[in-house]
Amino acid sequence: MFRLAVFCCVVLSPVAPSWLLACPFCESIGPTIADEIKSADLAATARLIRITQPPQTAPAADNPLGFLPEGPKGSFEVTHVFKGGDQVNTGGTIETPFAGNEPVGTEFLLLGYREPHPYWSTPMALPGPAAKYVHEVIKLPASGPERLRFFLDYLQHPEMLLDKDAYDEFAKAPYADVKALAPHFNREKLWQWLGDPKIAASRKRLYYLMLSLCGQEEDRERLRQMLVDRSQDVPTEALDSIIAAYLALAGESGMPLIEAQFFTGADTAREDVFAAVTAVRFHGEEENIIPRERLQEAFRRLLDKPQTAELVVSDLARWEDWTVMDRLVELFRTAEPSTYFIRAPVVQYLAVCPLPQAKQYLEELKAIDPQAVARGLYFSQADVPTVPPPAPGVRPPQPPEMDHVEIDNEPTEANITLFWSLVAMGVSLVALISAFIVFRRRQKASDA
Repeated sequence: MFRLAVFCCVVLSPVAPSWLLACPFCESIGPTIADEIKSADLAATARLIRITQPPQTAPAADNPLGFLPEGPKGSFEVTHVFKGGDQVNTGGTIETPFAGNEPVGTEFLLLGYREPHPYWSTPMALPGPAAKYVHEVIKLPASGPERLRFFLDYLQHPEMLLDKDAYDEFAKAPYADVKALAPHFNREKLWQWLGDPKIAASRKRLYYLMLSLCGQEEDRERLRQMLVDRSQDVPTEALDSIIAAYLALAGESGMPLIEAQFFTGADTAREDVFAAVTAVRFHGEEENIIPRERLQEAFRRLLDKPQTAELVVSDLARWEDWTVMDRLVELFRTAEPSTYFIRAPVVQYLAVCPLPQAKQYLEELKAIDPQAVARGLYFSQADVPTVPPPAPGVRPPQPPEMDHVEIDNEPTEANITLFWSLVAMGVSLVALISAFIVFRRRQKASDA
């Protein structure tokens, strides 16, 4: 059992555990406004009251190369302090570099940091209702459905800053929090957004997930038609969320359609198979609408196709389906050069399988491809807990040798030429700096 836990945490971490932390079909664009404020030492809203432009400059006695001075600076009157009240006061003034084109009177969010020295980051403009939005965000609980409910009203908001921030809050929220908001979702509005070609497919993945939580029978039929008639404008990037939404509304009765469309067809594109695997995996990890035994049955069908079998081996191991051990061993034995990639997942499956036959199979497979077995065992980390520490003076075990290419360390003519070119550039740079220093000294002497 310990080996299985290690295998799932180390080897399968890109697949399953990430779903335990965030919305499974969302792609976060960046840190939210709340994240930015939390990471800052100083945070305040302020109104732009003045923009100071730098003086015009040209080559002169004290600036022979015409170096440009610092850029324009903005003066801001603090209207509210969120963090750092010991350094920032309401009504006080903050001056910081400002390169925006917003007019005087615009409200901004200012974020400051004390290390390595006190400074303010680029001011963030708060147009329209954004200032009120920031004040409300600060008051929200740190997590939970109540927090997420606030951002629901700002999805597809006409103010881009608020729309983006609301989506990012959903993207990083646990699926359980999204699911708890289902009574507040609007089916008609979701379909309106899903039909808008201007909305990115990555954003629609969230909306299909939301639809799966509030949809009705007519929505299920509409989704089924989208999967059957792929001539419709179905974004490939959102296919996994469409399949997941359909299965959520259809339940176990929807599995035959997914198997026929994506798992048993001979000419199904690999990216479509991957999308279906992602959707089924979601139901096996995050939902309990469809019995896991039925999901495993669907995944077993992919073992008949060596090109896609490796997509589900880790899932079958995580779900402790040891009934396919003989089939996986056969895939290892019969693998061709184009499907050798299946061998490492098979070894990892056998490494965590508790059945005695698994160890015997590992010994047999070593005779066929010892390097594949060594790589599989090494990357699964399955044997780490059972390896005793090396005795004093004994070199610890090393990772298995991989195929490598001999590298010729002899210097080539091209390398020698490049070396002397770099040396020449360095000498020229030193000469230029020296000439500039001499010029400045002579100029100061003449002025004196």
